Parts: sequence; structure tokens; C-alpha cells
Amino acid sequence: LNPIFFFSNLFKNYFKKNNLKFDLILVNSPVAALYFRIIGFLLKKKVVYIVHGFRFHSNEKNLKSYIFYIYEKLFSLITYYYIVLNDEDYKIVNNKFNIHKKNILKIPSIGIDYYKLIKIKPKKRKKKLNIGVISAYRENKGYPDLLQIAKNLKTKNINAVFNCYGYDDKSKYLKKIKYYKLKNIFLNGYEEKIYNKIKNFDLVCHFSKREGMPISLLEAISIGIPVICYNIRGNNDIIKNNYNGYLIRPYDLEDFEKKLIKVYKNKNKLNNLKNNCKKSISPGHDKKFIKLKISNFINDIR
Repeated sequence: LNPIFFFSNLFKNYFKKNNLKFDLILVNSPVAALYFRIIGFLLKKKVVYIVHGFRFHSNEKNLKSYIFYIYEKLFSLITYYYIVLNDEDYKIVNNKFNIHKKNILKIPSIGIDYYKLIKIKPKKRKKKLNIGVISAYRENKGYPDLLQIAKNLKTKNINAVFNCYGYDDKSKYLKKIKYYKLKNIFLNGYEEKIYNKIKNFDLVCHFSKREGMPISLLEAISIGIPVICYNIRGNNDIIKNNYNGYLIRPYDLEDFEKKLIKVYKNKNKLNNLKNNCKKSISPGHDKKFIKLKISNFINDIR
């Protein structure tokens, strides 16, 4: 927002180039990527951009998404190396940005503790359906959708409870829970080892409208917990419809609710989904394996 501040800092870094002892710049977030890709271009340093999810995607057609697309398209001219986490972003970089395949590394996620998680056994379902939600307490993570479905399940006397875990301010949603007198939803804080909570769930629901590669969904299926989520980028790299969970058309709350009631009423169906979960991941999702792939990719650049 302050171009004078921006460019003064930019050129301070530029004029200090003689003190820079590194070979390349590794960037992650879109804002940092903007700043450091310019610096990398001016310093003639190689830039590797880890795309955790572009700010535009195929399920969103509006001015903001178009602006983000134009920005990324322009800056791809000074970005020669990409690391992407999902199929949609890979196709964009390869086809729309005209980046050579050898300069793109696709990894299945930032990595999970694969060998630890596959040993965890989920607890057997009791009469009440225990549903997990793992997302920051933000609007774009779909909490309004969650509240609406919790209200509907309460009205239909479905014996289910939502246990949510995440960071950020949850006060706004706590007020709404109190206003609607919902006894079937609990908002908890951030958990460092969330898989110790996931093992207690019967399934995980994910209401987010934009993702890159949601690590919590990988953690869920690695433990054997199926997922119901929207059919968006990242989610559909992990979840296969009617196999290890359900993919719902974005904003279709009615179908989301139907699938929840289906697994609530049909215990065999839920068990079939659970049995398929661990078949959906592989040692290729392990942190150490992915770190090695990134390391080899960077060493080849150097």
C-alpha cells in the first residue's frame, strides 16, 4: 500500500548485493513472492517459488481472481522455477505460464508423518457421530456453512456433534452458536498434534472454498478417517468421491447435509469409506521423502 516504503526497501536490498552470499531465493507466500521475485531479478539470483495455492482457482470467477491471475502471469516472466502441490496449479504453471516441465516440481503435499500416522488406529463409532473440523476460524474456511448444517441437523434430531480445531479469533462464531442455542458444535483452539484428536472422529468435514493442499485431510485419511469436503483444487487431489469420502459441489449445502446423514444412518457405508482411506496414501507423502525431492530439485538448479 506504500510504494515509497516498498521500493526504498527493495533498492536497499539491491544496493547491498555485494554482501549477499546465497545462490538462490526460496519464496512461499504471494506477498513475499512479489517482493523477492523483483529482488531476485535485479540481483540476477535464481528464484524458486513454492506455490501453496494460487489466489485464483477454477471454482471462482470474479475480478479479484482475475487480478491475481494477471499478477502471477506477469511475474512468471521473472520466475523460472516452481514447486506446486496440486494438479490444477501444475497445469496452470506448465500450460498458462509456459514454464518448462524440468523447471517445475510437483509434490503431493508439504508432507506428513506417514509412518507414524498409519500405525494409529481410529476409535470405533459410538451412537453419536463425532465429526471433526480442522480449519482456521475464518469466513473463507466455511464456518457459516458449518453453522447452517449444525442448525439443520439439530432440527432433524440427528445425533451428531462437530468438534472444531483451529487458530484465529473464534468469538464471532461463538456468539452465533450461543444465539442459535446449538449444543452440537464446539470450537476448540489450535492443536499441535492434531492427529491425536482426529483418531477420535468418525469423519472429518471440510467447508473451505479455497485450498492449495490441505494437510489436515491427508492426516485424516492416513489414520483411516473419511472426509466430506467441497470439490475444489487440492481437496480433489486427496479425496476420491464415494471411495475415501465425498466431494460436494461448492455451496451445495443440501448435498453436504445428505451425505452426512447417509453415513450417520449407514454404518456399513462409513466403514467401507474408512477401509479405503489408508489405501489412498503412500510413503510418497512422508515428510522425509518430500524434503529429499525438494533438496534434489534445488541442487539440480544450483
